[in-house]
Parts: sequence; C-alpha cells; structure tokens
Amino acid sequence: MNDQRRGIGAVVLGLAVGLALLGGCSGGAHNTAGGDPADNVPEAPAPASAPQPSDLSGDVTQGERQIARTAGVSLVVDDVMAAAQSLHDVATGLGGWVGTEVVSLPDNGDVSTGSGSVQLVVPADQLEAALDQVAAVGQVTDRKTNAEDVTEQVVDTASRIKTMRASIDRLQQLMAQSGSVAEIAAVESDLTQRQAELESLLAVQKSLDHRIATATIEVSLRTPTVVERDQASGFTKMLRESGQVMAQAARVLVIVIAALLPWLALAAVIFVPLLLVRRRHRRGRSATRAVPDPTPEPAPADPVVPAEAGTPPADPA
Repeated sequence: MNDQRRGIGAVVLGLAVGLALLGGCSGGAHNTAGGDPADNVPEAPAPASAPQPSDLSGDVTQGERQIARTAGVSLVVDDVMAAAQSLHDVATGLGGWVGTEVVSLPDNGDVSTGSGSVQLVVPADQLEAALDQVAAVGQVTDRKTNAEDVTEQVVDTASRIKTMRASIDRLQQLMAQSGSVAEIAAVESDLTQRQAELESLLAVQKSLDHRIATATIEVSLRTPTVVERDQASGFTKMLRESGQVMAQAARVLVIVIAALLPWLALAAVIFVPLLLVRRRHRRGRSATRAVPDPTPEPAPADPVVPAEAGTPPADPA
C-alpha cells in the first residue's frame, strides 16, 4: 500500500514539474514577441512582515519638538523603607512604575541610619506632578531636571526606516523575477541583510518613542543621621587624606635615599681619603712655617756721638 502511494506521489510530482517547464517556455515565447520582459512581469505583493512604506517623518517635522525628559531629586527622610514605599505609590498613582530600587540598611536593621535610591518612570506629561509628590515624601536637598531634544534623531530614524522598507520591496520584486538559483541566492542574501537592518532601526525608533513618552526620575534617599555623619566626616576625611599624602611623600623619600646610598658610599670611599691627605698636607705646611730661622741677627751698630765744636776728631787707630 505504501509503495502504491509513493508511486502516485512520484507521478504527480513529475506532472507538476512538466507543467512548470511548459509554462516557462510559453511565457518566454510570449515575452519575446511582446517586447521588454519587465513590462509583462506582475508586481509581487509585499509580505505581511514588511508593510508598505509610509511617510513616518511627516508628522514629526510638522508637529511639536520631540523632547526626552529626565529629573533627579535628593531627599532627607526619617525612614528609608517607608519613603521607598511612598515613592512606589507615587509612580503607580500616576500611571508609571518603579524601574530600579536599592535600599541599604545597617546590620541591626535601624531604618534611621539607612540610605537608598529609587528610579521612577512616569508619563512625560505627569513629570511636574510626580516631582511635587516626590518632594512631599521628605526634605528636598537637591533637584535637577534635564530636557533633551531628540527631534532630529526621530526624523532621521523614520526616514531611514522608510528607505529601508522601499529597498526591501524592490529586492522582493527582483527575487520574483530571478530565474536561476544563483540569482535567487544573491538577492535573498541581500534581502536578509536589509531586513536585519530594518529590525535594528525599528528597535531604535521604539527606544526613542519610549524616551519621549515617559520621564525618568532618579530619587536619592538619606536619613538625617547619615547626613550628619557625612558632614562630620569631612574634616576627618581631610586629615586622613593629608596623612596619606605625607605617608606617600615619606615612602618616596625613602626610595630616593635607598637609591642614592650606593653612590654615596662610593663617593665616600673616593673622596674621604683625598680629603684626609689634603688636610695632612696643609698641617705639614703650617708646621714648617712656624719653625724659627737659625741664622743670628746682626748686632746693632754703636751709636754715633756727635763731636763737640773745637774738639779734634778721635784717631781711628
């Protein structure tokens, strides 16, 4: 029974191949007689996965600027856990959610000495309301907001998506017109690459849409005890850093001295004997100058007495 079914299947397959070959030959003859083959090829319908291109950039350029907003708030609270729960309520009450939450408590579980951070994601048009409600949770010590204009990125991404979809449609038409296996393989490879690029652009567009539609608020939580401890530790931190600098300088000085010791020892071996010899030489010269000359000094001459007037000079004999 199975052999009979296989035989029938082979016959049907052979008939289908023969009909396809006959259809190709008659189509070739009709194109030769009618003119350009491209004029007689029907357009291939676009698949459901690649919708027809639309003017995605028209609404962006004609509408308002596309702004992505973020904010940051620093709060001083008495209870970190209770403040984190209040921030949860703020986000969900405005139609948003909590992105990330980090709460640090000491080992004894004292909530008055903890700290933490909570990221809120709310609709963009609810940003101001969210900031007001966040400020009511504790004492605001710092607040900042940021608005980034992403209109050019949105327009550029939409234009590239439109161009990529048109390119995919052309490749699909070429695949329908290709006859040989090599041509089909080449077109299919290029088509796969274009579809991957389109998926990447669609992901970028989705991310931009999310940044525009929502606003992110980073909330930092600290207790008064932590704030006072941080302020009191400022002077201690400065002293500690000064001590570290001095210790580093001392280590550098020790290294320099250790590097110079061999050269200092060599200089001492060479110059100390020279200094000793020179000192002995100077002492010898000083002693020679101190010895008196043994040559006797000449006797002083007799004083000459002037002769009186009228007195004959004495006979020298």
